[in-house]
Amino acid sequence: MMSIANPKYVSELNELAQRSTDSAQAYQRALEEVDSGKLAAFCKRRVQEREKLAGQLRVRVEQLGEAPEEGGTLAGTAEKVLGKAKSIVMDDEQAILSELIRVEGSLKDSFERYSQATTPELAQHEILGYYAEIAKTCSQLEELKADNAA
Repeated sequence: MMSIANPKYVSELNELAQRSTDSAQAYQRALEEVDSGKLAAFCKRRVQEREKLAGQLRVRVEQLGEAPEEGGTLAGTAEKVLGKAKSIVMDDEQAILSELIRVEGSLKDSFERYSQATTPELAQHEILGYYAEIAKTCSQLEELKADNAA
């Protein structure tokens, strides 16, 4: 298959897909730690959304004539191992929410950085749309944390 895209752009899309997978995995870990209720429902929706986002980005890479990279980032794999160790002491929702805010904030920063990169106009518009969704999720996490603290 012949590539029709700039290799740097494809690399960026692959990284965004991998970071989206990392985010889905963080929500999945949180889902395993919370009992039920509002936070569990929130995490379940975000697992599905982030997996879908990663899939959409991988499809875009395929459409550009390249093979998408599967899985998360190396840092995300390390986070997964660390997350399991943290879960022993992170049994309260405030700590879980703090970790999700950190992970989602990192994902938001990645999308913001790539939205400012030199990319095709259509792709830049698409990335900005994803960025807006992720920024909204960050705000929702902050609200959940504030509600939980009250």
